[in-house]
Amino acid sequence: MENESVMLTEFLKGFTGKDILAEPIVYPKAEIKKVEEPKKRGFLTIKGTGNSIDLKSQPNFLKTDIESVFKKLKLEVNAFEHSIGGVTETHALYVPNHSYKELTKQEVIDEIVKKMGLKSPPTITHVKGNWSKMVDVVEITFVRREREAQHLGDYLNSKKFWDTKGDLLVPLGKSGSPLFVDLATLPHLLITGTSGSGKSESLNGMILSIHHRYTAQDVQFAFIDPKLLELNTYENSPLIATYAEKNAFFTNVNKSIEYLESLVEVMERRYRRLATAKVKNIKKFNEKNPQAKLPYLICVIDEFAKLVEVGDKERLFSAVKRLTAEARASGIILIVATQTPRAEVLPGQILGNLLTRVIFKTGNKTESDQVLKVPEASFLQGKGDGIYVDAEGNKHRFTGVYLDDKVDELEKIINWSV
Repeated sequence: MENESVMLTEFLKGFTGKDILAEPIVYPKAEIKKVEEPKKRGFLTIKGTGNSIDLKSQPNFLKTDIESVFKKLKLEVNAFEHSIGGVTETHALYVPNHSYKELTKQEVIDEIVKKMGLKSPPTITHVKGNWSKMVDVVEITFVRREREAQHLGDYLNSKKFWDTKGDLLVPLGKSGSPLFVDLATLPHLLITGTSGSGKSESLNGMILSIHHRYTAQDVQFAFIDPKLLELNTYENSPLIATYAEKNAFFTNVNKSIEYLESLVEVMERRYRRLATAKVKNIKKFNEKNPQAKLPYLICVIDEFAKLVEVGDKERLFSAVKRLTAEARASGIILIVATQTPRAEVLPGQILGNLLTRVIFKTGNKTESDQVLKVPEASFLQGKGDGIYVDAEGNKHRFTGVYLDDKVDELEKIINWSV
């Protein structure tokens, strides 16, 4: 049988000049670093504004004012609930006996701007019951007269952040109240937005929050930064994983794709360990084996479009499809960031696996409507005005966190995880 296999290989090689039955590629080992028991740490205070994140914002636009303006336009509405971010505030309106189209006519929008003294027109969207079980419901979103900055330091210094449980808890910003997300519970994450929208601040806020709260026993990172712009701060992070005995930090497109392929092998090895331990996910494994915990592994890809444009798309898409479809329970989490959420950059199978999304202002309506399925994204105001889509598909308008770009403050947070 062995001789037949050799003869078949030689036969095919004679036709093609290639070894058809060659051995599969073996990638260098990508895995977590072994770390010692972390030292007990005190509390690190980050420079912020000093404002309380729990401070309740008051609406700039009152229910009575909104209803009065629409009444003057001979349109009856009932404003029954509102949500306030740092940049915008959104009011839910019940619109009996009037169609959505009447409210969105340009002449109506122009009159609202004039009568309410607005600097920019409001956004009106038909939500059909997002706020309640009523069907004739629309949302009207105003840009607030005074923006409330959401400084990352205020969140990291807050009691609420430390009292909120989570294996990989990060603050996204403000959505009426502080919005926290546990990355460990997400089916991977897509972050998108144009330049100046708040995407980079949000991504860095997540990474810095993890460094501030957790150690290398809890979580490790791999960074893919083909544009050489955003992630170089973390090249020597204490939380960085290893690949081929080097830090898992990649700028070369081919090496980046090779690493993603190697993560599939890491995922499979981890699942074998979970099966041996008779558990279904990393959380159960760590509860059962507190002295031999598996750290979560977060792979951050800053500009996915560059990998698609320059690299081998077939290999890239194959690896990312596997990881986004299967890796979550093994503790491997992908954060995919891109400025251009085009269909050719995010094919349907990958986009469908990136169920949770942090969306800032998109470059055009097509990306917002057809790719992200979030029509409001093209109307976002920039500078941190975003929409968080959770795993159930619920949308949360929020204002994202930011941190002053001061090297000493960044290094202090990053090295705090030692």
